[in-house]
Amino acid sequence: MDVESTLIQTFKNKIFDYNNIESNELDIEVIAHALANTCRFGGHCERFFSVCEHSLNVYTSVLVFENRSDLALEALMHDASEAFIVDLPRPLKRKFPTYKLLETEIETYIARKFNLKYDGKWDDVIKRADERMLITERNSLFKPPYIEGLWPDVEPYNYSLFSVRNPATLFVETFNMLMGERHGKV
Repeated sequence: MDVESTLIQTFKNKIFDYNNIESNELDIEVIAHALANTCRFGGHCERFFSVCEHSLNVYTSVLVFENRSDLALEALMHDASEAFIVDLPRPLKRKFPTYKLLETEIETYIARKFNLKYDGKWDDVIKRADERMLITERNSLFKPPYIEGLWPDVEPYNYSLFSVRNPATLFVETFNMLMGERHGKV
C-alpha cells in the first residue's frame, strides 16, 4: 500500500483522486450514498442526521420559503463536495485553510460537470437558507440551552425537519427530476 496515495475508492468501486480532481468520474449515486452516510455536526447531535437529509431540507427551504425554483438544483447540491471531503464542523474548517481550497476545487468541478450556477461560491440565497437551516437543525437536534456565541444569529425556518428511510434514493430522484426540468425533459 502506498501511504502517500491521494486516491480513495467509492462505494461503486471507482477511484477518486484528490491530486487530479478533473480526472474523476462523478456519479450522483456515489455522491448521494456518501452524503447519506455522513453525519452532520461531527456526529454530536441527538440522533444521526445526514448531510444528505440536510441537503434535501435546504433544497426544500429554497423552493418553498425563498420561492427560488431557479436555485433548487444548486440548493440540493450545495454540500455535494462533502461526499469526498466529509462534513467538518465550521470551527475545524477554519483551522485547516487548505480544506476550504480543496472544497472550492471540488465544488467548482461538480458545478461544471452538472452545469450548476456557481462562481467560486454559492448564491447568497443558498448561503442564507443554509444558515437558517443550521439553526432549524440545531433546534431539532440539540437540547437547550444553546451555547451563546456559537451559533449564527439568524431566524430558523418555521419548519419541521423531515427524514426519510433512504435519503440517498430521494436525493437521486430529486436530482434527476431537477436536471430534467432544467433541460426541458419533464
